[in-house]
Amino acid sequence: MNAENLADSGVCRRILIVDDDQMGTEIRAAVLRFHGFSVETVNSGQEALSKTVQSNFDVIILDFDMPGMNGLQVAESLREQRCRSIIVMLSAD
Repeated sequence: MNAENLADSGVCRRILIVDDDQMGTEIRAAVLRFHGFSVETVNSGQEALSKTVQSNFDVIILDFDMPGMNGLQVAESLREQRCRSIIVMLSAD
């Protein structure tokens, strides 16, 4: 299944990207939007936790290495909140 079919299927429509690298975040978001996904972005783990309380996401893409709360800490907090989103961890290292 390619990205367009996945977006059209309704299985995965809403994506949250969490990364302190604003340029990388915007590039990823633009590519995903081009393929039909609804994408929101935040630049910190704390913002991610606040955003997930307000909205449900099918997929959350987390940068592993962020100042403050790192991606692993965010993922653990999301699971404690019983977040059912698919979590994908990224690292530039």
